[in-house]
Amino acid sequence: MVGPPGGTVHNFIPITNNYHSPTQFRMDAKELIRAFDWMDSRNLSLLGIVHSHPNGPDHPSITDLQEYQYPESLMVIFTLYDKRWQSYAYHINPIDQTYNKVGILRISRRV
Repeated sequence: MVGPPGGTVHNFIPITNNYHSPTQFRMDAKELIRAFDWMDSRNLSLLGIVHSHPNGPDHPSITDLQEYQYPESLMVIFTLYDKRWQSYAYHINPIDQTYNKVGILRISRRV
């Protein structure tokens, strides 16, 4: 999720999962570098990283906390609840690997 620093999400940049796994994720390094270059060229910031936990939990896993590299951004998790996708956002503290749930306002614009 990309937008002006401290602002509203304007763009979403998907990155390939090099593990091709439903339970583990490793971002493709070249795609990640291209995404940061694109953001930098437009004075935009990384506001959040999105991933899914189709079978739960609706909060960061131990692996999520251990591997999170971008504490200035939110971790957004999508999970299935009663056959509907739900989203939750968290600030991650990488020092003690704790998290705090935060509210997010979702505005859908379909073109």
